[in-house]
Amino acid sequence: MMSFKIGKPHMVLALMGGVILLIQVSRKWRKATNFKIPLFVAVLTICSFLLTLEASRFVWVLFEPIMSLFQFPWRFLVFAMLGCAFFSAYLFNVFKPHVKFVPILAVVIVLFLTGQKYFIKPLMGHAEYDNQFNSLEYRNRYIAFMMREYLPKDVTYSYWHYLNPLEVKHREMEFDYTLPVDFRKDFAIEKDTPFSKRVIANDEGVLYANVHNFPKWNVYQNGVKLNPNKFDHLARPELQVQKGDVIVIQYKQTPIQKTSNMLTVVGFIGLLYLVKKQKRLLARL
Repeated sequence: MMSFKIGKPHMVLALMGGVILLIQVSRKWRKATNFKIPLFVAVLTICSFLLTLEASRFVWVLFEPIMSLFQFPWRFLVFAMLGCAFFSAYLFNVFKPHVKFVPILAVVIVLFLTGQKYFIKPLMGHAEYDNQFNSLEYRNRYIAFMMREYLPKDVTYSYWHYLNPLEVKHREMEFDYTLPVDFRKDFAIEKDTPFSKRVIANDEGVLYANVHNFPKWNVYQNGVKLNPNKFDHLARPELQVQKGDVIVIQYKQTPIQKTSNMLTVVGFIGLLYLVKKQKRLLARL
């Protein structure tokens, strides 16, 4: 599991570099054209940080069609990290070239000593590690509750939070989340994959699709696409079904996922081409 945070040392170094930039700009403001790139990176970094905060909610609402392509605010941390790296390097730019390596080496040593707990862990066997940290039960019941950034906005947080087995006021989950649907009557499962599910109701009643209300999850009842307007505390679509109804639940990739997949394929083909071209050049030597 990754942490959606930027480390304190990175922030401190970036702030020091930013202060140096401000001092240089204030002294040489008549030649501000020399600072076009640093100023652009500064604006990009600040805006990226702001877009990850609650204060930027109005921006996400106002430009929802565009911002929805990014899906999550923390994705702007990529640009923020770029800015932190830029200004951390800008900090060392004030040192003369022949002594620049001294402060850089000092910072590397300090960062290693203060952050060694992230690199040194007690050794354990592969089987023990797999059972402890990579089991389906561990991922579904523990890791999931540490990733609140992915929780859909329609979920009742106070209800979901106490499904966590580690909470003192923990409540048991009232349904089997491993099944494609939650239906307290008889039903048959025809297909159950991570991105496509198909079940047949053998009785009438209320059925809940075991997926959160999310724009890219499509629910079909007897071949007709539904737009559910009733949801439970976990934002699961509520459906009224009759005996023999066929329920299909499918996930449709987002535009950014499709683009990423296409770029991955194109990049891989381009890499193969470059490797082949390099071999030809070496063969001529």
